[in-house]
Amino acid sequence: MASRLWKEPWVLAVSFPIIFSLYLSWRIHYVYAYAVRKRFPSEHQTKKRILLMLPVNLLIMTPTVYLICYLFDWLHLFGYTVDGADLTYAILVGLIVNIVSESLWELMYIMDRYKESAAEKEMMEMMHLKQEFNNLKQKVNPHFLFNSFNTLSSLIEEDEERAELFLDELSKVYRYLLRNNEKGMSTVDEEIKFILSFSKLLETRYGDGFKLEMEIDPEARG
Repeated sequence: MASRLWKEPWVLAVSFPIIFSLYLSWRIHYVYAYAVRKRFPSEHQTKKRILLMLPVNLLIMTPTVYLICYLFDWLHLFGYTVDGADLTYAILVGLIVNIVSESLWELMYIMDRYKESAAEKEMMEMMHLKQEFNNLKQKVNPHFLFNSFNTLSSLIEEDEERAELFLDELSKVYRYLLRNNEKGMSTVDEEIKFILSFSKLLETRYGDGFKLEMEIDPEARG
């Protein structure tokens, strides 16, 4: 039967519809593969998925091959009589087909997972950059900066030395804000220096209308 399958086209034409009519076998295979991938979806679990798919050949593919061969024998199609050589040949062909199809299916699955992971990573990076940008915009308050420039402009006309000190403290404030946005954390000493620089800006703007008092536990400064 095996030799006639490939030499006589009409035998192939009649046999294939019968073979593919056993939809239940393919469906069980598909459902099981889907369950395995759902239970172990990670790219790092590929080996486990492959090992779990191996029993399919024994429990689904092999009985299906036997069923097809004995179906041909029972129906006396093409005068076929089942024999061991045909069974061995059919099982080998089925095994090869399963290995090839499973390999291609697994490769496509891994590629899809890789694309999803790459897209998720890119999205997370974009969200992170957007969050950093929003944090920076909140820290670099445009109203405060505008008022500081107005104060600086007035000081340049009135007292160049105070204007220079004001500009120095202003640069310290924004240098701290930018560095803190990159690092995310700062030491107590850095926070204190920032507060002092910021308070000097307010003292310059409001004069006696602003006063700062700080009490800091020496142990907190390390």
